[in-house]
Amino acid sequence: MPLLRPILLSLVALWLTCGVVLAASSPAYVSDRITARLIPAENGVAPEATTISAALEVQLSEGWKTYWRSPGAVGYPVEIAWTGSANLEHSETMWPAPKRFTAFEIENDGYEAAVTFPIRITLSEPGDMLVATGAFNLLVCAELCVPEMFELTLVLPPGTAIDRDAGALIAEAAAKLPV
Repeated sequence: MPLLRPILLSLVALWLTCGVVLAASSPAYVSDRITARLIPAENGVAPEATTISAALEVQLSEGWKTYWRSPGAVGYPVEIAWTGSANLEHSETMWPAPKRFTAFEIENDGYEAAVTFPIRITLSEPGDMLVATGAFNLLVCAELCVPEMFELTLVLPPGTAIDRDAGALIAEAAAKLPV
């Protein structure tokens, strides 16, 4: 057993120095209707960084829809409260252009299948660790409407790694913002 500890410490040191970067994201919230998670373009908070590019990624089960910032007569937009966060001064949620659909014989604006909401997070302490804890309220509808209320936490330590896949997903969603 005494030999095991040096071997484990060596493996950890090797892993830390070999450049392997795991994607930073919140654990997913999963229900029968949606899967949601917070994703950042950065896997760490760079020195002197004042903002972080992130997004709420939502996958909707077949037949379910959710709503835009101005949904129409039925529905309401996603609501986010960042209480319990650390180093989060302000956030701005952006809304990709919606599709028009009919729910309960009323025209509405929203999303089906999947939507990624870009979020610009302003840090209160540049370069310091971010703990973004969001309480989300998202209305989803099919034959009936169900509010999905869940909490997601994204933790980003100081660092400079980039998540290219998440960055591309966020950029794609940002390109769909109405002009």
